[in-house]
Amino acid sequence: MITAMRRYMKALHIFLWLVVGSLIVTTFYFWGKGSLSGGGSDTSVAVVNGEEIPLDRYQRVYQAELNRLNQMYQGRFTPEMAERLGLRQQVVNELVQEALVIQRAKAEGFDVNDNELNAVIQSIPEFQENGVFSLKRYDEGTRRFGLTKAGFEADVRRDLIRRKMQSAVAGGVKVSDA
Repeated sequence: MITAMRRYMKALHIFLWLVVGSLIVTTFYFWGKGSLSGGGSDTSVAVVNGEEIPLDRYQRVYQAELNRLNQMYQGRFTPEMAERLGLRQQVVNELVQEALVIQRAKAEGFDVNDNELNAVIQSIPEFQENGVFSLKRYDEGTRRFGLTKAGFEADVRRDLIRRKMQSAVAGGVKVSDA
């Protein structure tokens, strides 16, 4: 077991740092602020190592989670249920954890170049016409979601960096039969 741990020490180090770091930051943030409205400025819900989590990103993620739960419960998901689940807090926690992962990924040298970003965006079916990327549909789609192109591309880039980091951690962790 010790041999396996030594062999995969860097992956274990990253994984443990992410878990412990997210717990520490979340604890200190909410201990110090006490509520969702207390973090950052009027346009952010939290600050993680100097990086603000914008209010609009929080609202998009919260709304997406509400939509997912409403669909899962076939339209019977109520605001009271969201309150009982602590959905607002869960979304803030997810965003704080995401910020920590992105920060660590960048510190470890993970990045997404413009070609990777373009390939992913151009492969999204909603932005295609007859199987080919359409700039017109891209413009309409980002407008429909209330995003600027730059904002959408920044979100996609963050998601790709997060996925790269998760893949690296998952790929580096080996569990022995013992």
